Amino acid sequence: MRNVTKDNITDVFMGYLSEDTDPRLREVMGSLVRHLHAFAKEVNLTHAEWRKGVEFLEATGDISDAERHEFVLLSDVLGLSSLVDMINSDHDGTSSSVLGPFHISGAPPLEIGGDLKDRFEGPIVVVQGQVKDLDGNPIAGATLDIWQTAPNGLYSSQDCPSSGFLEPRAA
Repeated sequence: MRNVTKDNITDVFMGYLSEDTDPRLREVMGSLVRHLHAFAKEVNLTHAEWRKGVEFLEATGDISDAERHEFVLLSDVLGLSSLVDMINSDHDGTSSSVLGPFHISGAPPLEIGGDLKDRFEGPIVVVQGQVKDLDGNPIAGATLDIWQTAPNGLYSSQDCPSSGFLEPRAA
C-alpha cells in the first residue's frame, strides 16, 4: 500500500471494493470499515489493545461450531441482535423477541392444556394469551414458540439435549 496515511486509509479500502460488488454489500462494508477506522482513531488504539481484541475474536471463533454460535451470543450481549430486531420490526404490534443461540427449531407440538411437569421438576408455569392482528382480530392457526430454562437455569440444548424439549410449539 503506497501513499497510505491514517487520513486516507478508509478511502483506500473503499477503492478496493469492486464496482461489481453488490451495492448493499458495498454500503454495509463501507460503513463498517469507516466506523472501525473512526473507533481506532477516537480511542487512539494501541498495538497491544488491537491484539487483545483480535485474540478475543479468535477465541470466540475457536469455541464456535455448527451447534454453538458464540458470535450470535456476542451479538446478543452487545445488544446488536436486539437492535437489528427492533430496526426490522418497527410496527405497532407486540415487539418481537430474538430467538438466541439456545432456541431449538422443530420442537414437538404441545396441545392447548398440555404440560411438561411429568418430565421435569420445578415450579409450574402457565402460559396463556391471544394472538391478534393490528386491528384486534384473532389470527387463525397462529403458532407460538415458547422456550424456558429448567430449574437449574439451563436450556435443554445446554444441559441434556437428549432428555427432551423445553421449547414446545403451541397451536
